[in-house]
Parts: sequence; structure tokens; C-alpha cells
Amino acid sequence: MFTLISGTAPDLSTRGKAALSSQIDQFFEPLGDIVELPNPFNTEDSVPRYLDADIRDRLINGPWRDTFIDNLASGYDEALRNYYAIPVSNWGSFRLFYNQGQMRRAKDLLLGILLSDQPRPDWLEARLIPAGGSTRDGFLPENEALYDWIRSDEPPNTLGRLLLISDAIWELARAENRPFLVPIAGSSYTREVFADRYGPTFQNPLMASIDLNMDSIISPAETFGGWRTGKWSFEHPAMEGFFETLREIALHFPRGFLGLDREQANRRFIMQNATMLLTGAWDATSTFALAENQANPFQVGVTTLPVPGPGERFHEFANLPPSEAAQTLGVPMQLYKLSVMKEEAIDFLRFLTSYQGNSKFTRLSGWLPATIGVEPIERMRPFLPVTRGVTSHYRLNMVGGNVGTAFRSQMFGFISGDFTYEEFVNNVETAMSDPRMGVNRLWHEQFLREAQQDRSAQMSLSTQLMMHLTHQDQESIQRYNQLFLRSLSNSNGLNTRQQWRRFFPDEPEPQF
Repeated sequence: MFTLISGTAPDLSTRGKAALSSQIDQFFEPLGDIVELPNPFNTEDSVPRYLDADIRDRLINGPWRDTFIDNLASGYDEALRNYYAIPVSNWGSFRLFYNQGQMRRAKDLLLGILLSDQPRPDWLEARLIPAGGSTRDGFLPENEALYDWIRSDEPPNTLGRLLLISDAIWELARAENRPFLVPIAGSSYTREVFADRYGPTFQNPLMASIDLNMDSIISPAETFGGWRTGKWSFEHPAMEGFFETLREIALHFPRGFLGLDREQANRRFIMQNATMLLTGAWDATSTFALAENQANPFQVGVTTLPVPGPGERFHEFANLPPSEAAQTLGVPMQLYKLSVMKEEAIDFLRFLTSYQGNSKFTRLSGWLPATIGVEPIERMRPFLPVTRGVTSHYRLNMVGGNVGTAFRSQMFGFISGDFTYEEFVNNVETAMSDPRMGVNRLWHEQFLREAQQDRSAQMSLSTQLMMHLTHQDQESIQRYNQLFLRSLSNSNGLNTRQQWRRFFPDEPEPQF
């Protein structure tokens, strides 16, 4: 912020976490007119003729905005209308990395136990559904499909198989006298990633009834309103299944994983002291390189985090992954308003996001492309978004205040085995029901927060009106009009107040 105010900021900078629209329109250049023009670096000679005809035409003749995979939605600022940041890559998706050699040895060991005449170990008996039993007696059926998967080199493709092979890796560690080997390199970083990935899978059916504004995103207010009115509860089988899944997975993390960070988890996997690692595309290039170039190299496989398969526990209500169709592009670059090299900076962004430029950038960086028609390098293809699945934001949104703190701490305590599910639920619901610091306090704070956002909008309105009156920007009056309409609809927490009245028509708004 200091460099922005002092006038010494670089020509281009990535958009950070500025929450106020006034910070954006004060310091960065609107690019709305420019993104409507074709990218001059996409020409008849530079764009290959083998591309799909429609894609090729959009690259050469269409507006620059339409040459991005998401039509520049990730760079658009809704509050300011024609303010755009220019993303140069794709964040990619979270994936499960696995050590192919260790996975094969664990499968061979598992197959040997299954085919042996000796009594089966307790961990195997607890995982498999016995003949004539139900999913209350185990997690997955023992059938020919399971044996075919064990004999194959396929990674875990159902939740039951992921848990089964994780059990087998513990057995492999004992058989090979490797006390530091764990199935999954869990850490304080991945504890929330697993919850975020499995949340929509399990909770989607329950959340649909509380999405009052139908924006496909469950807000904290909708979460807490739905809980108080009984539209969802911790006692529902899908909710119990979600937390049980997190606990089962955490049983295969290293001891004390809550005290480990992301780098320690990655290092454990590279040192071959963990068979699996959940992380994103941003770690792929370094992970592949480190695995291949160490003294004892190994092959890394990549797969999606699996959901319960047919016949497995939880399959009846949790059988689809969260969709990644709405995934945003990454590294959004903005042009500083006081830049003395604006044309050069814009040309650099045009080149970097042209077909040729983004192809080269993707190839050299090992990241995913932001431009249509550009293909990722082969080993990055598994990180392309999976578009089939359930709405990714239909899950609990338990954030904010004492309730959010209590929920997080109690959830992590539960999955670590510190207390039972009943104790976890009782502790969380006690915090939610607290008359001073419970969910009503969060509603009140949301009213105040929206009022603060309204004041920020008023600052932006003043900026746009000044630019119009001083003839600095011809588009400013259009942005002013749009901001004015948004200000009317959001004024004084109107949206949240409407939600309160729909959930609790006979209760006054909470005051503190």
C-alpha cells in the first residue's frame, strides 16, 4: 500500500486481497475498453491452423476478453464494472499424489493377505463388509471388482479403497521395518483441504434448502439460519458420514499432524516417508522434479480424491465429487495508474496471454494455461478441472466469531481422536447457542459489516462522480450508476436483514 500511495509501485502487480473497491479504482487503471479489442499478438501467422475453427477465430478476431478460458470472469470487478485484472495462468486443482512403487508393494501385500489361509488381521476385517452384512459392518464389499483393482496399477478410485490401501501401507511399514512411513502426508494445511473437498460431496443435499438467495453459495448467515430452523443438523446421516470420513482419513496421517506445515508434508512425501500427498497443481512441477532427481528416484502418480463407490458406506448420499467448473484463473495482473509505461505494460500482458506467449509460458513454468486453445504439458493434464459433480460451495460455512473458532478447534480435536462425535457436536452446539457469543452475534456482526461495505461503496461513488465532473474518465458515470444501484440493494445490510426475516419472521433482529 505504501508504494501505491507514494507513486513508486511497479507498472504491473498481482491483485492482492484489497477488500475496498475504492482502493482499486484509486490506484489501478480500468482496462474495460482495452479488453474489448482483439489481442494484436494473435495473428493469422501466429495462431496454428489446426486449432478448432471457432477457437481460432476468437483468438484472432474476438475481443481479448474472450480469449481467456473463463472469458476473464476471474479478472472482472463487479463493483467497478470495467475494471479488469489480467490472469496469466490457471490455479489448477487439488490432486492426490502417490508413490507408484510403494502403492504397488502395498497392493501386493494386501493381495497376499486376502489370498492367504491364515486368519485375517483385525484392521482388514473391520474394513471389509462381511458376506450377508451391510455398510454398518464395514466400508467396502469384498468382490471380484476389488481383486481386479488390487491386481491393477490403478490408484485408489473409491473412498473405501483409499482407506483400505492406507491400512495396507501401515502394514507395509511394519513389514519393511520403516517406522517413519505413513500412508498420507497430512499437515495443518491439508486438514482443511480434505474438509473442503468432501464437504460438498456429503452436505450438498442438505444445503440446497437453505440457499435463500439461490446464488449457489452458502453464507454463514444461511448456515446458521438453517441450523436454528432445523433444515440441517449434525445428527443427519450425511453429516455424520462427513465427519466420520475426515476422522478415518486423519487416522492415516503422521502423529501430531496438526503441528506440521505444508512444506513438512511435501518433504515427507519426497523423502518417501509418505505414500500419498494431497496438494495442488502449484506444487506439481517441483514435486515431479524432486522425485526424479534424488539419489533414490521414484515415479509419482496423480489422481483425484475419490468418493464412496457403489456398495460402499456413504454411497447412498455421497457419490459425486465437487465440480471444478467454476475454478478461477490465477496470477491476476493489474496496471498501476501512475505508470509511465502503460502501453508497454499492456503489450507485455497481451503477449503473455496470446496463443504463442501463453504456450511458451505454460511450457517453461509447468503451470496450466489461461488462454483458450493452449494445451498444458502432458504431466499437467491430470490437474485440469473436473466439471462433473455437485455444486462446490454447497457446504457448511462455519466461519466468524466465537462460533467459527469453536467449530474449527472442536473439529480438529475430533478428527485427531481427542473426543467422540457426541462430545464434538455438544461442544459446537453449545457455542452456537450461547446468548452472547453464539450465532445471533454473528448475524449482528454481519449487519455491521454490510454497513461498513456500504460506506466503502459511498467512497467509490464519490471517486467516480469526481472523475465524471472533472472529465477525467468518460466511463465513470456508467460505473457510478452501477455502484449506485448496488448501494441501494445493499444499503444498511438489506440482504442479510431480508434473510433474517425469512428464517425468523417472528423474531426481532439481534442487538448487542
